[in-house]
Amino acid sequence: RELDVLLGNEPGLYGVVIMTPDGNTLYSRNRDVPFVAASLFKVIVMVSVFEQEAAGTLRRDEALPGWGTIADALFAMIVHSDNGSSVVLIDRVGGIDAVNETANRLGLDHTRLDVGADWVEDLPQEASRDSTRESIQQGKAFVADSAAGATVDVTTPDDMARYFRLLLEGQVVNADASKAMLELLADQEIRDR
Repeated sequence: RELDVLLGNEPGLYGVVIMTPDGNTLYSRNRDVPFVAASLFKVIVMVSVFEQEAAGTLRRDEALPGWGTIADALFAMIVHSDNGSSVVLIDRVGGIDAVNETANRLGLDHTRLDVGADWVEDLPQEASRDSTRESIQQGKAFVADSAAGATVDVTTPDDMARYFRLLLEGQVVNADASKAMLELLADQEIRDR
């Protein structure tokens, strides 16, 4: 109730999922509404790097021109939310399509990088769980405006809750990779948003 009161008095659209590590949802609001992913897309890029390391197609100690090593670029991307390192890492793992395939493998059905407003329009429009038809339309309109005739990265609170639950369970790539990704995320220096 306190969160509903707090968010109910704020302008704008909010998407929230508060979940215990075992997947029990304690609170949610607009969990199925699409939002601009902002820097959250970087966690999917990080998974792509770890997937390819597990497959033997790259090594984190591999040199990456302009960044030192892949590990250095990962650190900059996750800890400092550096955009330049994300661009070179996306290129190194095979491009946007490869990262979107990673999102698919994780079951993040509403998370995509570099999509136009038309992709967002194809997302479900019916109210579900705690998302109203109006909030879904409001989220889609914001994403479309943000794309401004170009492309944008999109996710939902539900997809991000799923990602972090899988990560905590050690199911993202494998237990060792999940642990390494959590350690990187724990070093995050931007903690005010």
